[in-house]
Parts: sequence; C-alpha cells; structure tokens
Amino acid sequence: MGGSRDTGTTMTLSKVTNSDSLLVPGKAAGTIVLGSNAADVIKALGKPDAGDAAMGKSVSTWFANHDSGSYASSIFSSRDMGNSDIAVIKQIRVTAPGFKTAGGVGTQSSLEEIRSNFKVQDEKGYILKQEEVHVYADTSGIAFEVDGKGTCIGIVIYPSGSLHPDTYARFIPDMGR
Repeated sequence: MGGSRDTGTTMTLSKVTNSDSLLVPGKAAGTIVLGSNAADVIKALGKPDAGDAAMGKSVSTWFANHDSGSYASSIFSSRDMGNSDIAVIKQIRVTAPGFKTAGGVGTQSSLEEIRSNFKVQDEKGYILKQEEVHVYADTSGIAFEVDGKGTCIGIVIYPSGSLHPDTYARFIPDMGR
C-alpha cells in the first residue's frame, strides 16, 4: 500500500521481500500497522473509496483503481469513546494477490499451502455471491478467507490471540446473505 493506490497486483507469487506488501501476522499488512492511528493511514492513502462508521468504530476501504469490483484493502479502527480522540487500527483486510507472508502465502494460495504454513482453525464464514466462504484463523494474528474451490480470496491481520467475530464481521461484504 505504501501511500500508493496500486495494491501490488503485479507482484509474482515468490516469497515477499518488499516491506510495502509483507503480511506480518499480529502486526501489519505492508505499511499499515495494527495499533497505529487510523487518521495517519487515511492521510497517507487518501480518501477511502468506501466506509462505514458508528459508535466510535469504522471500516475504511480502498479499491485498486477506485473500482469497487477490484481488489480491496480495508482497515477496521475504533476509538475509546470518552477517553481518546484517536481511532486505533484493530484489523486490516487485503484481497490483492501482491500481499504475502514471509513464506509466500497470500490470496490465490491454496488451503493446502495455508495449512502447511499456519496452524489454522475453521471459524465462522460468510456467503459471497451465493457461495460459502470459510475463514481459517491462526492465533498468531492472521486469518484466511477461502472460497469453495479451496483458494484464498482475502486475508485479515489482527492482534495475536483469537479472531473476534464481531469485529471481523464488519469487513464481510453484505452479498447474498
């Protein structure tokens, strides 16, 4: 992401060495770091293409080339209402194939590849375009959205521990439910 709207879709499927697109479980997706000020990320990336906010929580989404049918990068942030004006990034979701873990796992990876790199547990999934999507989470702070063909279509970075379903649900597209 690195301040640019290009979400890294031209990268090869080899291991990632570029920190702008490195997925670090429990820590970061590229230059976006969990726990950082959401306003700083929005300032760096520009106005989000989509978003939703209520009760001190918000999701901001940027689409590749501003095309809502394209790859997306989203941040979920929340502020401690009454105690702080700073919205802190709690989760990051990416769908672009350019984002990879140090071991080369990213969207377009198979469930088999994911399982060979992470100890994932099947979590609550969702329906996308009338197809069930499973979510597999690792306690290190990374979750993988996997379609019916066994291919990863999205990745969420969250604080290590367990994926909080209420927080994660804010990212899920309201399609076909």
